[in-house]
Amino acid sequence: MELRRAFFGLLSALVVGGVLLAPGIATADGHEDDDFTRPGAFAGLGFKWQVEGFQDEYRAQDFGNSWGFDARGGYRFFDWFAVEGIFEYADDFGANAPRGRGDDLSMISTTGNAKFIVPIERFQPYLSLGMGFLYVNSGEGFVDAVEDENWGFAGRIGGGVDIYLTRHISLYVDNAFTMATEDAENLYFYSLGGGARYNF
Repeated sequence: MELRRAFFGLLSALVVGGVLLAPGIATADGHEDDDFTRPGAFAGLGFKWQVEGFQDEYRAQDFGNSWGFDARGGYRFFDWFAVEGIFEYADDFGANAPRGRGDDLSMISTTGNAKFIVPIERFQPYLSLGMGFLYVNSGEGFVDAVEDENWGFAGRIGGGVDIYLTRHISLYVDNAFTMATEDAENLYFYSLGGGARYNF
């Protein structure tokens, strides 16, 4: 509980700090508003708090939540539209049920996303829709238990906000729900996090 509070406190500070700093930086760097909506590539790295939404047989095992991280990159074609690839890693969803198998689940999701942006100067909310793959491993981790791996198709729906500090540096807050099918079905999860991005 304390870690969760610390996480949400840090995330709130990230948003508030970005909003408060942006006007001062705007005065100092002298950029026009359209500098923050121009076409171009971008790449970012951040952290995630991932909340399990597992279904059916997994629900009975009472899995916990997991920390993780994400890496992302893409290209902005118009002020309102970009495409973005997102890699998300969930470190450890642990089963708590006394009669469960006791396995821990680690997951990697990779999705290609369409990103629809509201280009409000430096503060830019967005909605994203995507699909890709979810890789799931139970037991010993990705290196030691390759035989337990499963792949499944995944869909991702999310939203968030980009906050531009300078023309090249921005912060992002992102939340999303990921759903998987086939071999990884019933392993749904919600993720909330933030990070920093470089805009080329």
